[in-house]
Amino acid sequence: MITLPALVLGALLGLGVSQTLVTVLTGVFDPPPDQLSVPWPYLAGPHSWRSRPLWSGLPL
Repeated sequence: MITLPALVLGALLGLGVSQTLVTVLTGVFDPPPDQLSVPWPYLAGPHSWRSRPLWSGLPL
């Protein structure tokens, strides 16, 4: 009941913060980024089968 709204709110807040950071730091980057990038391998890492023993308590 709370999970879905929390996920949506977290995604929207994360997007807003990242857009704000890119806007504020545009003068620092040379050249500035054209768009945001999402580190999919990093985000998928904790849920991958390779790291399952680390977070599930199973023996390596």
